[in-house]
Amino acid sequence: MEIAGLKRRGGDTSSSRAQVILLDATSSDLADHLSRLLDAGKADNRRTLWLDDAHLCSVLSLQELRKLLMRRSHRIIVAADTDRVHPEFHRLWKDGLLRRIDLSPLDPESSRELASAFLGDQLSQEGVVRLAQLSAGLPLLLRELVRAASEQHLFNWDGSCWQLDDVVPVSAGLRELTQRQLTALSASATDALEMISLATPARLSILEEVVGTDSLLELEERRLIEVSPRDLKSLKHWISVSHPYLGHVLRQDMPTLKKRRNLTVWLDALPGRDDWTQEEWTRLSEWHLEAGETPEMTTLLMAVYRALDGHQFPLAVQLSEAAWSAYPCLDAAKAYGYALLASSQFDKLEEQLSNFRLAVPGHEDEISFIEARSLALQGRYEEAECVANTLPDGDREMIVSITSYFNGDVSKSLECASRAKSFGEVGRITEAAIIQMASLCHLGRPIDALSIYDDISKLRNSGLEWTLHGDSLEEIHALALQYAGRLAEAERILKEQYENAIREYCVRIHAQRGLALGYTLYEMGRVEESIKFFKFNPNYRVGWWQWEIKADLYLSMAVSCLGHPPIVTRDGDYSPSYPESKNLPFFLSAIAQCRKVHGCGNERQAVTILNEALSASLDGRSYANAVAILHEYARLDLPIPVKVHDYLPVQGPFLKARLQYARAVEKGDISMLSEAVGILEEIGSNLYSAEGYAELSRMYHRRGDVRSATAASLRAQHLSSMCGSVDTPALQFYNERVPLAPRERTIARLAAEGFTDKEIAERLVISPRTVSNTLLRVYQKVGVNGRRQLRGVIGSSAGGAVDRKD
Repeated sequence: MEIAGLKRRGGDTSSSRAQVILLDATSSDLADHLSRLLDAGKADNRRTLWLDDAHLCSVLSLQELRKLLMRRSHRIIVAADTDRVHPEFHRLWKDGLLRRIDLSPLDPESSRELASAFLGDQLSQEGVVRLAQLSAGLPLLLRELVRAASEQHLFNWDGSCWQLDDVVPVSAGLRELTQRQLTALSASATDALEMISLATPARLSILEEVVGTDSLLELEERRLIEVSPRDLKSLKHWISVSHPYLGHVLRQDMPTLKKRRNLTVWLDALPGRDDWTQEEWTRLSEWHLEAGETPEMTTLLMAVYRALDGHQFPLAVQLSEAAWSAYPCLDAAKAYGYALLASSQFDKLEEQLSNFRLAVPGHEDEISFIEARSLALQGRYEEAECVANTLPDGDREMIVSITSYFNGDVSKSLECASRAKSFGEVGRITEAAIIQMASLCHLGRPIDALSIYDDISKLRNSGLEWTLHGDSLEEIHALALQYAGRLAEAERILKEQYENAIREYCVRIHAQRGLALGYTLYEMGRVEESIKFFKFNPNYRVGWWQWEIKADLYLSMAVSCLGHPPIVTRDGDYSPSYPESKNLPFFLSAIAQCRKVHGCGNERQAVTILNEALSASLDGRSYANAVAILHEYARLDLPIPVKVHDYLPVQGPFLKARLQYARAVEKGDISMLSEAVGILEEIGSNLYSAEGYAELSRMYHRRGDVRSATAASLRAQHLSSMCGSVDTPALQFYNERVPLAPRERTIARLAAEGFTDKEIAERLVISPRTVSNTLLRVYQKVGVNGRRQLRGVIGSSAGGAVDRKD
């Protein structure tokens, strides 16, 4: 049965409908139905299949289901009693064809994942968050919400993903569920519950005054409300409806005039606004709008900035749009513009800019400042700087500092940010300081960046106004800690920030935090763990151009450490771009592209790519980027340009150790490399230290020191095992008594991956005879008889399988 409601806006519904099919486990023709889906399934016509009560399926149906799962042409969601299923069903998830989620309450992150999965990971962040919040972690309720939304035609395709209309999905079953909880409630308790649903979280002291203690006791006995302190230090208690879905349904069903009356009663009982919490500012403004009233402008604008500060970006857009509609003035325009920027709604902002200019003439500078920021976040740097040139000095310096940073000119961005701070506004000082910190990190000065963080933290704690890039403060702090060699601290901060964003159901900011956390995990050697943070989709993405680019590049770099073939991302086959301009992701792009061509055996092109990136980094004094590139030369055993042997002025043990690693490999200096590897191991960079010990093993073998080579080899194995299934060039062929030359290692790796002598010769631009002779030497050195045994040698040294031919 196809569920109605999932229709793309515009176009032919027969071709644009996203099909969601319910499968009957007890049907006698289920196996035939699955077989027909298998025959008709195509990757470009993905459907979502729901199979309930799969423990009732026949063995034949499960076998057809296995075939369909292996095809991966559909999104399949299965519910079953695992105590009653056939053993064939258990094998589906043991073989990795199904991911198991127990139907106990889910944490917010799992709720998001399941909500996204129902729509094939094509549901917008806002829609996913709303469904996850409404379900409160109950998988069956989440499924019913999706089904109800589908039947009510609440899902609409906007050209890139599904959007969920701003209505609470309700079906007959869900309505019965909510009504059952309200049965036998007294009239006063029902009125009290409605008041709580409007005000939640509501102050206990005010509720006792407004609705009375007896009604609250009745609701508490029925477990319809929860009472909790705002925090452990607070003596005030707050009340909320026990289940969010019940509260939303009560609000949605309540007549408008009743909402107005309750609002008047509540406002009369509230203390002065100076004592309002962030939640009260936003909830009361929402309440006004739901009751068909418009709050006064100062209240509405304060609620907008409180919503932005709490990362409630969809709510900020809703409130600021109402403010602009009711009070078309400069303050409302600025609030609306910043809300659209924060939520990455650039197209809508571009439409509104002309409206702002028409409605508030004489304020071109303020509106152009918002426009320049929008252009910068879209990667349109030249346009942003053209607009910036028309602005007052402080605004111009701020915009140019941002565009220079993203363009990779970190020296200029540091200078502009320093000048922007001198204009004295608290918000500008904070934002300029963040740009300074980020620039200093890429200049190789993380200790100086941490010093600025200490200063800005004091300013923030003294009462900081909201700033667009203020959300990046802790990310840049963690980056500085990472570059300074304090990786564990960086991970702790980012993990806490990420988990808070998930727990608070934030939109966009969770992906921004996750991307930073993933990069830290990658640098610590936890590559497989990092990958999930780099896979952006409509439910998990930042929406700002620079972060989207970095996500793809980080993913490329991480997957290359696992020895996988060309990467597949959300858009299909992916080859990292190699931009002509020397913008900020340039060195990351160069590393990703270098690994790709090096993996294909083209060492000459790999060197050319790194040489160009290194030259650009040194010319721009981006010494931290230069260190990363030099380290990459050493990891891939590529010749390092002689001109970089001079000292690079970088701070912190992490950058210094990576630079020393590169020099030691180039010089063949065992003592220098041993010291660098020891530092990397001490600060928790397990993959880099494992590769260092593997290189030490080769050096000791060349010197004839078998005992030291064995010890280094064992250490490399131990550290690489802590990184999961990593397989990098540096971790291949390090156990051999007669080490392989770089060209021998390249040919051996390609041969182990399944390439013929002729194919290897074409890739390396040498003759097939040279390939054959080289392989004979390799077999003798490593003690194998052919390609099959060679695969085993590489697999055992790198910790993973190597059959990776395209």
